[in-house]
Amino acid sequence: MKTNTLLAIIIVLLTILIGLLFYMFSGQAEKRAINHIKQELSIKNDEKMAKLKQIAFDHESIQLAQSAISHLKMEMQVHLIDRGQLPTSLAELNLPSNWTPSSKIKSITLDNHSVFTIKIDNATSKGTLIYTPAIHQNSYIDWQCTTPDIKDIERHLPTCSYTGTP
Repeated sequence: MKTNTLLAIIIVLLTILIGLLFYMFSGQAEKRAINHIKQELSIKNDEKMAKLKQIAFDHESIQLAQSAISHLKMEMQVHLIDRGQLPTSLAELNLPSNWTPSSKIKSITLDNHSVFTIKIDNATSKGTLIYTPAIHQNSYIDWQCTTPDIKDIERHLPTCSYTGTP
């Protein structure tokens, strides 16, 4: 009888010990799973933050280009009214050929067809904006903005169109 009681006590103690071990290991597995989930979420948040930062950098560079082109459009309009034709160089607008309004803009050119090309090439953003004029009633210039390489241009400039490959 003592053997049966002793055996029962050993079985109960072993059951309790196994239960404690299972509890401890399941808690460790749960902690590892939670840590893994936290790490994955952190990586995804970092990726999202990097994308948002890039959008902000692109937006700043594009807005600087837009500000420059606004100035140049006004100068073009004055030139058209004063001389009856569009200029074909920045020099005709009294600007140096290497004029840029910001270090975020690599270059601005005006070709023989009075088309402005703005190249954005800096540490955070790259792309090209092309502004093509159309004269209406010999006095008003309408502008078309296109880009061959800034796929999300409509996010930054709703009036500009992406012309590159999808």
